[in-house]
Amino acid sequence: MAGMFPDEGRESPRHRARNLLALVQALAEASRPGESLEDYRSRLGRRLAALARAESLLPEREGEQAPSVGRLVRGELASWGLGEDSRVALAGPVAPIRPRAVRMLALALHELAANAAEHGALARDGGGLAISWERKGGHVVIEWRETCASASPDAPRGFGRELIEEGLPHQLGATVDYRLGPEGLICRIVAQIAAD
Repeated sequence: MAGMFPDEGRESPRHRARNLLALVQALAEASRPGESLEDYRSRLGRRLAALARAESLLPEREGEQAPSVGRLVRGELASWGLGEDSRVALAGPVAPIRPRAVRMLALALHELAANAAEHGALARDGGGLAISWERKGGHVVIEWRETCASASPDAPRGFGRELIEEGLPHQLGATVDYRLGPEGLICRIVAQIAAD
């Protein structure tokens, strides 16, 4: 999985374009066994839209404000028609992140939001989602907690979970703790991506 994602560490326009195309290719190659063409197109379209949202947040010039974790979270939830309400709680300070981390983090948040909306806590009555983030020195800590999202810890790993558990550590040097159990999902991401 790690080889599927480009090295985001380089920032020149040529490398940025090459990395973006490699990421699009990885997204295009992600499919589920037995998935219909219509489902594949829909899933790919949503992933490309998440990538486009991330690209639109990237600073165009040196010195422009870096996007924040909260902005990424809110953008991905909004793409699913979700926002802060009685079932969704958001908490965290303004925490700008390095531009090189925006794409991968946005895609990881997209995959978490997609799962919550389609299969997880927000797909059933009584489910809830709490997302918190904080800055600890140069690190950003994000906790995604779904309740009443009964799922088996033995559920097969799909593209989204691979992106989170393998892509984030490879690309961002993140530490990921992804726990799926009978009471829900807890995903904790710690990465040294805070903008100066």
